[in-house]
Amino acid sequence: MAALPHPWDAYATHQAELSNRASADDRSWGLEAGLNRILEEPNPEDAPHGKNLARVISNATRRSRYARELLARHFIFGEEAFDVIATLDANADLRQLEKALGPQELLTLVAAAYEDSGEAAAELCGVSYDTFRQRLTRIRKRLRAILKS
Repeated sequence: MAALPHPWDAYATHQAELSNRASADDRSWGLEAGLNRILEEPNPEDAPHGKNLARVISNATRRSRYARELLARHFIFGEEAFDVIATLDANADLRQLEKALGPQELLTLVAAAYEDSGEAAAELCGVSYDTFRQRLTRIRKRLRAILKS
């Protein structure tokens, strides 16, 4: 078989290494970034090769490893994320809220809790921002009354 011209020789080598990997780990993401970098270059002759391509792959591998480390450090993993009892309790609480308030009011509460802005929550509920604020005020009053009783 004839030798491939630059940069396709490096592309074929790294593509073969990537396809022979058994799992998608940090090195796989680094190889993928290297392949993308070769393809992103408008002029194939200017595509990275040799030490430059190895640096691109190493940097992307390191970034992937660092991103995974940040996720593990700042988010809850393990038992807390899969606490079956807490999940069942939360589902039971949501069912009780839905019985006490109704499905539309529960949707309004969930939208208010999960959206960053009132406008986004109102859009999720399909109402204007003013209507959303009024509904939320009424729901909060009903919840206060339920909690007192």
